[in-house]
Amino acid sequence: MGEHVRGRQGDRHAGRDRVTIIGVTPGTPVVLDVVTGIPGPVGPPGPQGPPGGTVACNVQAWTVAGTYTWTKPPNVTFVRILLCSAAGGGASGAAAALGVAATGGGAGMSGGYSDLTYLASDMPASCSVLVGQGGNGGVASSGAINNGSAGGQSVFFNVAGSNLAKCGAGGGGSGTSGGASPAYYGVLNNGTAGAGGSGAVGGDGAGIMFPGGGGGGGVSATNATFAGGAGRNPYAIYNDPTSAGTAGAAGGGSGGNGRLPAGVTTLGYASGGGGGGSASGTSAQGGNGGAGLRGTGGGGGGGANGSGAISGAGGRGGDGWVAVICW
Repeated sequence: MGEHVRGRQGDRHAGRDRVTIIGVTPGTPVVLDVVTGIPGPVGPPGPQGPPGGTVACNVQAWTVAGTYTWTKPPNVTFVRILLCSAAGGGASGAAAALGVAATGGGAGMSGGYSDLTYLASDMPASCSVLVGQGGNGGVASSGAINNGSAGGQSVFFNVAGSNLAKCGAGGGGSGTSGGASPAYYGVLNNGTAGAGGSGAVGGDGAGIMFPGGGGGGGVSATNATFAGGAGRNPYAIYNDPTSAGTAGAAGGGSGGNGRLPAGVTTLGYASGGGGGGSASGTSAQGGNGGAGLRGTGGGGGGGANGSGAISGAGGRGGDGWVAVICW
């Protein structure tokens, strides 16, 4: 017999859909509950996909003055260039007769710093790298101050000769004044070079990442001697006792060399060289300034007075450095 669906009624309760179907024959309502069932178990995992390409972080770094070649590694997307130019050397102290004041020498200034990132696809297969040489300190003197010399620039340039990263170098200590800041310092104005003391303690070096050196201590007209200035840590790691360039003690102590934090040997941020302390008396010898490191300034030499007195020499500025990180 021709059964067909004559009507549809529905209601929803208890979290289920209920559909009532009324047939023409035999006339008895037929109730159909449509219930959402409990989810079945999770199926087995699918097959493993193909392996992806290998992408490794590649670091090439140079920390000694000279000319080098960078080679672009495979499978990298970005090339980041960190570059620091060399620092200036500290000036020597002055020497004078007993009873005459003799000043300490000004410290060398730190080098400029650049941080630039390029797409690897825009870079050639290789580039030239120039790491600047630290400036020499002024030689010890039996009279007037001998100035320190400026550091050399660090440059990263491509085969076409275009500079991809470059910044200025730090100036050498001049008289009792700290060395001049780089004419163009890249992305960071790095430091302050300590002044030489005039019958006083030498000034401390300072800097956010690359400090200048400490100035040399002076000796007064009353023959009082003074310590040199300290080669401070960068402000970014301020007061780390393991890496400060110590000041030379009064009486002719030499300043400590710039140092990296304990355990760091390559890509680190160093203190400047400490200034030498002054000395007084027959054949007195002023303390030498400490050498800078990784772009930090050399310390100034200490002054000296007395018969046959010789001042301390200025410390050499730290060489620049270049690091290229690819990923």
